[in-house]
Amino acid sequence: MSAPAYPSRLPCWAVSAHALRMFTVTEDQAAMIRAAFERGGEIPAASELQRLFPGIADRTTAAEFARRIAEWMPLPPPPVPMQQPPAP
Repeated sequence: MSAPAYPSRLPCWAVSAHALRMFTVTEDQAAMIRAAFERGGEIPAASELQRLFPGIADRTTAAEFARRIAEWMPLPPPPVPMQQPPAP
């Protein structure tokens, strides 16, 4: 029996091109970017983003990302689950 052309039918068997351009921002990092944005606007926020993520070399892209991060709002707390009444 020959090996299949692809190692798996699962979608994550290889690194996709978009994953190489993704990054994750923690809430602390977002707070630093927001603070820079509030102090001086887009350019200081872009500089802060580039300091935190040196792989973002393009200033225009950094400014766009910083603007989006500065606009983020924290998610509301999850709803409190209702308790089921005791069974009779």
